[in-house]
Amino acid sequence: FQGCLNAGAESANLIEILRLDEIDAAFDSLRAQGGGNARELDTLLALAHKLTGSAGTFGLPAVSSAAGELEALCASLVNEGKDASENLERIANLTNDLRQAAEKETG
Repeated sequence: FQGCLNAGAESANLIEILRLDEIDAAFDSLRAQGGGNARELDTLLALAHKLTGSAGTFGLPAVSSAAGELEALCASLVNEGKDASENLERIANLTNDLRQAAEKETG
């Protein structure tokens, strides 16, 4: 039983370390503003970029891959000077995929 508690705590800590709640918050803020907030898009890009690398370090390839897809979309929008208004559904799907990958790989 204690092992299960420890595993659950480790999983929760890893989710926290991966900063998924921050990614969700950045996306929620971006969506609430119709996708036009460049600062929130930059925040989402930075968080996804960090997670792409750190997930690989933690041995979480699916998380790294999902974060990389989110990072690529955000980077494309930033580099092209576009807002995210036409991509909010895609970003929502990617953040959901990211959380599902994290939950699956961290147990």
